[in-house]
Formats: sequence, C-alpha cells, structure tokens
Amino acid sequence: QVPSVEVLRPVRCGETLRLEARIVRVKDTLGELRGAAYVGDELVAEGQMLFAIANASAVARSPGA
Repeated sequence: QVPSVEVLRPVRCGETLRLEARIVRVKDTLGELRGAAYVGDELVAEGQMLFAIANASAVARSPGA
C-alpha cells in the first residue's frame, strides 16, 4: 500500500534514478518505510509505503508462485 507519494518532476529516459528508503517501523508482520527518488542530487519524488512480511517458505508454496 502506498498511502502518500509526491512526484516533483518526471524522470526522463537516460537519467539515472537513485532510490533511498528507510524503515520507519516494523511490528510483527507489518512495516512502514519512507523513501525518496533522486536524479543526481535533485529530489524528484518521495513517499511512504506500507508492507507485509511473509514467511518465505509459505510464499513459495502459495498458488501461482
């Protein structure tokens, strides 16, 4: 889930995009991170993402895996 994101400018073909993220919190099987995208030193996007942590062996056994 991506509850908030702000795109400051589009990234053009040929530009190198650098992504940075830091974990804000982790509880049991849920977590939250904040991230930013840069072209050179210019901030081009930033946002927040929620994620789930799953048992890798359970995911491998799930249908469609």
